Amino acid sequence: PETGKVLAVFGVDVDARAWRLAVVAKVVIPAAAVALLLIALVAVYLASWRIKGEPKPLVRLLMPPLVAMFLAIIGAFGVLMVLQQKWQLESATKAEVDRVLRELASGEGRQALMMGAVAESLIETPHLRAALAARDRKALQEILTPAFVRLCARQGVDFGFVVAPDFECLLRLHDPEESGDVLEHYSLHDARRRGGAASNIYAGPSGEVALRVAVPVMEGGDCLGYVELGQSLADLLAPLHLAGKVELVALRRDPAAGEEARIPRDVAASAVIYSSLNPLPDDMAALLARQPADGTASDAELGGSAWSVVGNTLRDGAGKPVADLFVFRCAAAADIAFLNLLTLVLAGSLVLAALVSGTLFVILRRTDRSIAAQQARLRESEARYRVLFDAAPDAHFILKDGVFADCNRAAVEMLRAGREKIIGSTPAEISPEKQPGGRFSADVVREQLLAAEGGEPIRFEWLHRRPDGTEFWSSVSLARIAIDGEPM
Repeated sequence: PETGKVLAVFGVDVDARAWRLAVVAKVVIPAAAVALLLIALVAVYLASWRIKGEPKPLVRLLMPPLVAMFLAIIGAFGVLMVLQQKWQLESATKAEVDRVLRELASGEGRQALMMGAVAESLIETPHLRAALAARDRKALQEILTPAFVRLCARQGVDFGFVVAPDFECLLRLHDPEESGDVLEHYSLHDARRRGGAASNIYAGPSGEVALRVAVPVMEGGDCLGYVELGQSLADLLAPLHLAGKVELVALRRDPAAGEEARIPRDVAASAVIYSSLNPLPDDMAALLARQPADGTASDAELGGSAWSVVGNTLRDGAGKPVADLFVFRCAAAADIAFLNLLTLVLAGSLVLAALVSGTLFVILRRTDRSIAAQQARLRESEARYRVLFDAAPDAHFILKDGVFADCNRAAVEMLRAGREKIIGSTPAEISPEKQPGGRFSADVVREQLLAAEGGEPIRFEWLHRRPDGTEFWSSVSLARIAIDGEPM
């Protein structure tokens, strides 16, 4: 039958670094395609953009955007390097956290085995079972205290308990004056459930967090009680810090906080289980008050040096949070090395950009001079042809869209009208309404212009009329030409 009880929990650990690389790999191609499309659109737009008036020199037109582009690329590269450095520092700090947690777990295992062996040796002390069965506190103290004192000095055991089967504390080896209370240590319940030695991290009612090992005392299949030994978490953490490089701080978890630690947290001296820096600096305490213990890395300036800090939650055998462990990794040396590298790379990039910009400037400058020389020759040629156009003995007109756009002096003399009256008028306006054949002059003009658009010059006789009303015949030659790329 279904009971609704949880039998197992399935979890998946995903490497965030591989996930980031996969996302970047999927984004690069679409982003590059969009960038290329934008570049193509801009190129088409610029290619179709007609230049009005005198074109700007290439140096003035291209050098500012090119220099801006170089600076933007260098700046973006610098930003990417800074982000990469930050990610590497976070990764290095998290790797250091993994090392600390791994070595802490290894140390817990070794210490648990050692304390389990010590507890077994205490249990085999003569007359212990009889005293434990009789719940004789005085006899237990006389039997075990000398051996416990030796253990404290030799094996680093901080406290010990002799406990009855109902978990009544018969003797505190580290504090014989206190006894008679009931101990609800998880290690004792675990030893009862297992029927053998059990060990785990446990937070006691007075706030101490320690590794505890409970070993049952058996006699003929019956449990006479338990011997429990413990070592404080501070003693386990002390060998793991690297002075000046990796500092450790462990804070007690507020029992009322539950799974989520309260932020800001209490960083008073009473809350500190262990600190490799003694006393705990004020700026570090202020940072710990707001730093979450969820594996998130933070950067901070502490004592004039750059540090990266990551917090993790330590849990007891029942999975309850008992302490927050913070790993501080000094990033000063890495920051100095990165700043030196960044300075060299940016300086080299600026030098390279300056060389490329200088080379482009020289090329564009020479191109501008070549274009200016060509434009000067073109203006000279235009002036020369203008002289020829104005000095020609025959009348010359330039038509654009069926309207006179220009004429020479011979045309002005032929029509006996001012140049300003001729420009802007149409051929039909300097002709009688009808030609001698009876057709309207405007219709014949349209036909002749359409015929000339075929590209072949045409000749015909035409009757003109001056503004004073006099009429005269002329021989007209029409030819299609292009000026500045525009058909005339």
